[in-house]
Amino acid sequence: EIWPSATQLRDWHHYPQWKTQALGDAIPALSSLGDHGIRLLEDMLRLDPAKRISAIDALSSPYFDDIRHIYIDENGNQTGAGAAGATIAQSSDKENQVAS
Repeated sequence: EIWPSATQLRDWHHYPQWKTQALGDAIPALSSLGDHGIRLLEDMLRLDPAKRISAIDALSSPYFDDIRHIYIDENGNQTGAGAAGATIAQSSDKENQVAS
């Protein structure tokens, strides 16, 4: 079963059962993502929330290997745009604490 607890949802009703088809075969344009990109997309689109990939695991996907160095240095620290975003978020959090 793909999502056993789905039948317990308030508005559940039976849907037609289709055979599983590879996402890349169903949508040929996705081939531009490569194998890692298609796998990541499949993991993000899983129906069962317990089996769906987390945001942290998604960011660790091999799909991002080519650009990870832009955002993470060799010591695991955020750099580039990722660091700027984190700095802005931290500043905003401090401002909100002072205002409270």
